[in-house]
Amino acid sequence: MFTILQWLVFLVYTVATYFYWQDFINTKSKQNQRAQNWFFAAVSLHLALIIYFAFENGRVPIATVSEAVSTFVWITATLYLVIEFKLKERSQGALILSVVLILLLQSFLTFDSTAEINPVLYDIRFETHVLFMLLGYSGFTLSVIASILFLLLYREIQKKELGLFFRKLPSLAYFERISETAINVGLIFVSIGFILGFYFATLVWTESFYLDPKIIVVLLTLIVYIVHLVGRKTGKIQGKHAALISVIGFVLILFSFFIVSKVIPGAHQF
Repeated sequence: MFTILQWLVFLVYTVATYFYWQDFINTKSKQNQRAQNWFFAAVSLHLALIIYFAFENGRVPIATVSEAVSTFVWITATLYLVIEFKLKERSQGALILSVVLILLLQSFLTFDSTAEINPVLYDIRFETHVLFMLLGYSGFTLSVIASILFLLLYREIQKKELGLFFRKLPSLAYFERISETAINVGLIFVSIGFILGFYFATLVWTESFYLDPKIIVVLLTLIVYIVHLVGRKTGKIQGKHAALISVIGFVLILFSFFIVSKVIPGAHQF
């Protein structure tokens, strides 16, 4: 039953992605609304999947990389949908949903219902820690999407080749504002999540965990985004350079999710 629901969720996201790309290329209002309707349906169905999992297993689906990625995808999609409703600007939807589809496919293909779960991960304190981290990562994801679109639009303007991105996207200032706000929010949540996780780890883990690879990568990620924040506030990092730093930070997040968690041994196994 759960596997069927997973692929139904993926199918609805796929349909929404198709309509968003069609709208991005063709600009037809009916398709635009249809795309948003399918997106809303996908997010709602995904939430139902998460609730179903929680009731069946007695915990939030964040204990494995596969589960955490799926929950992270839902948070990111929901946050973007709220922003889209509020700002009435849908130009980022096609790229956002493309990223969502790739991550969701990875999550569902690697999902293992028989995986052994560390009892610590049933503790609400650690669930809170992970959820704060995922909320922060979702903010960083929205930032990197805005940064990529900024770079694509910037390239067209610099080369004076005003094509699809110039016609379809809002101003460079819009993407700068979205990216900066998303990073500010992401930093707040990741900082809280990191502090909570570090504190709770001292209560549970008896062995030294300070040099755990995941902790080191998270610290590096925080440093990158803090540099972005300080640089923007002081005016030393603007435009293209700020966008590139956002991309670097997101690469570190992907490295933490898919490489550190699975390849490099440490206290974290999720």
